[in-house]
Amino acid sequence: MGLIYQKNVDLSEKRRDVRQLVHKRCSVSIKIVNSPRDTETPIEGSLMDITFHGLGLCVSANIAPPKEVVVEVQGDSEVWIVQGTIVWCHPLPLSGRVIKPNAQMLWRAGIKVKSDDENCKKIMEAMVKALT
Repeated sequence: MGLIYQKNVDLSEKRRDVRQLVHKRCSVSIKIVNSPRDTETPIEGSLMDITFHGLGLCVSANIAPPKEVVVEVQGDSEVWIVQGTIVWCHPLPLSGRVIKPNAQMLWRAGIKVKSDDENCKKIMEAMVKALT
């Protein structure tokens, strides 16, 4: 299988910070904003890495970018809720080389959080501190 890449990538959407792997995988629930799926069950996922400006997830469904989303991250003793945009979503390789949180999570997605929102900045700082 060749490289998987997204055409017409907006360079402003690229990661600005070094990603940090989370020490403990957290489950996430993703709700697409203003979508017919609003009434459906949220998309399940698992947090894999984090920066101050974004989240790297394994998810159970393909979420074609760009989509505005609300992400709920379930920690051990705290729940964090942030808003952001799906900036990429790619299938994971089916070989055994990629460790998946569970068999249904066949997609890898990147979310850019709303960096102009002061509350969101504080939440991301707290998540980075607690999970890395």
